Amino acid sequence: MSYKNEHYLEKDNFYYDQSRDEMLSYVPVGVNSVLDVGCSSGAFGRLLKEKRGCEVWGIEPTDSAIKANKVLDRVFHDVFHQELDLGDKKFDAIIFNDVLEHLADPWGALSFAKELLTVDGCIVASIPNLQCYSVVKDLIIHGEFQYQESGILDKTHLRFFTKKSIHQLFSNTGYDIITIAGQNSVVNGSRFLRMLSFFTSRRFDSFYYVNFALCAKKKKAE
Repeated sequence: MSYKNEHYLEKDNFYYDQSRDEMLSYVPVGVNSVLDVGCSSGAFGRLLKEKRGCEVWGIEPTDSAIKANKVLDRVFHDVFHQELDLGDKKFDAIIFNDVLEHLADPWGALSFAKELLTVDGCIVASIPNLQCYSVVKDLIIHGEFQYQESGILDKTHLRFFTKKSIHQLFSNTGYDIITIAGQNSVVNGSRFLRMLSFFTSRRFDSFYYVNFALCAKKKKAE
């Protein structure tokens, strides 16, 4: 379930230094221990420590792990895989901020993550939305699917998801999504989308957002 590849290692430093403040609200209040997968330079983990007083461990395959090690409680310079030696440590929350799409096997990653969660632990994730209007428009009208340096069609993405397939990803790996919401709306940049949103009461929300953020918990045993 590695996301290590040459393009990923060539990313600009800015890519790794974003704190992702908008994801803080998806981490339940009362969380004490956190594993930040793909923690980059530790900016989001540092935010959790400052705002929530959490103990934060990180996993990062690039040299950004060196920076993260200065601000987080413990950092593994590695990819997320089942052979990681985390001892008996369990986490109240495991973070995948724009990480699952970089993995060859996100299903395996989420299945492994269940073993690392406390009884009431959760997964917090941000995942790009392939059904975003900007991508759909270029594909249908212009016949284009051009990889980019960042964004939905980032050239380091190995997997692509829509809101529906995000639900399937988590359900198939044993989770219930507790909350999910779109982020980075593209509605204001398009007169057509503003009209569509108005007349359909935003029923086509999968077209409106660059990514979806969510919190999920393990399914209750029946």
